[in-house]
Amino acid sequence: MGLVKPASDSFAYTADLTAETVASMLSRLVEIPEGLEIDIAQALKMQLTRSARRFLDLLPEDWEERITSRGNLKQQLSIVMVMLLTVDGDLQLSVKVLEETLQRCVTEGLTRCELALHNSRRKAKLELGADAEGLPTGTLVIGRSRLPIHPSTMGLVPPD
Repeated sequence: MGLVKPASDSFAYTADLTAETVASMLSRLVEIPEGLEIDIAQALKMQLTRSARRFLDLLPEDWEERITSRGNLKQQLSIVMVMLLTVDGDLQLSVKVLEETLQRCVTEGLTRCELALHNSRRKAKLELGADAEGLPTGTLVIGRSRLPIHPSTMGLVPPD
């Protein structure tokens, strides 16, 4: 038992030091040197950012978070948190996109609006209506499939 506590303290220190070192290296990797043409600088930054994110994807999630939480690395790598709804099998929809689409439909007085699915080239249509009690309803139309949006989900993303 006497060795466990010092070893765990040592691991925490080493893990923090490793995360800080890797974060610093990734941050420097995506910095573009001055003097490059804008098009070349943008293409290089995009490629280096993609490489850094692929590297992070290889790590366990807790290590990715430990590294990207340092400095402004998440911002540099354009990492954002996205809340997703699984609508059918592997098809997912961003809650933010659903909310924005609901707002657009209501604002423009439409009962049907197109929206993009998350990480897919497929599009869906959102159809709005009301049930017998006058509560808002929504249906996602993806190809020939009609997927009703659960009333609790409609309540989570009110259009106002």
